[in-house]
Amino acid sequence: MQYINHCASPFAQGDELKAFQEQARLDWTHFLKHRSHELIPGGILILLFPSVDDRGSNGLDIVRELLYKCARSYLTPQELLDYTFPIYTRSYSECIDDQLFARYSFELIKSDSGSVKMPFIEQWQNGQMTLDEFVRSMALYVRSWSESTLKHALLVNNRLKEDIEQILNQFWSLYEHQVRKECYQLVDMYINFTSLVLKKKKKNIE
Repeated sequence: MQYINHCASPFAQGDELKAFQEQARLDWTHFLKHRSHELIPGGILILLFPSVDDRGSNGLDIVRELLYKCARSYLTPQELLDYTFPIYTRSYSECIDDQLFARYSFELIKSDSGSVKMPFIEQWQNGQMTLDEFVRSMALYVRSWSESTLKHALLVNNRLKEDIEQILNQFWSLYEHQVRKECYQLVDMYINFTSLVLKKKKKNIE
């Protein structure tokens, strides 16, 4: 399968999107199965994870668009294909599956969805942070969860260690430059989330 012009599942379509959805469904099933085995009857499982809204966005679209834009400047075509985050962000409705919950002896106690803005965005808006500080904070935040995927794409394509270090430094320098250019679009950025509270009812069915 080829991942074209993006590095994240929210931009996938057709068979590519279906593959993400099927794997996410399998992962969700395995997760609930193992958590059910770990909990005693009456045990509570509290979950909070990113989700997409009715438009299919989880609020970080521009962040990922900038990542792919920067990647195109430094990666080969094959590395771009390998530069894909192995994450599927579910919708609220995909998180609520009473049949699956019952299969693993869970009862849904409470569910909710919402969104939150990152503190450093509000600090910049309120004049508590300079533009330079904001750009740096945004780049560090994105780097904390995304660099491993970029590094992996380089490693599996046999890049030399010294080349990888140089590419990473250049990549994040360019990313900061792009954040600065797009800073006023980032002001409205938010993260959608879904929360679930599940209760273990009885012995496992499986």
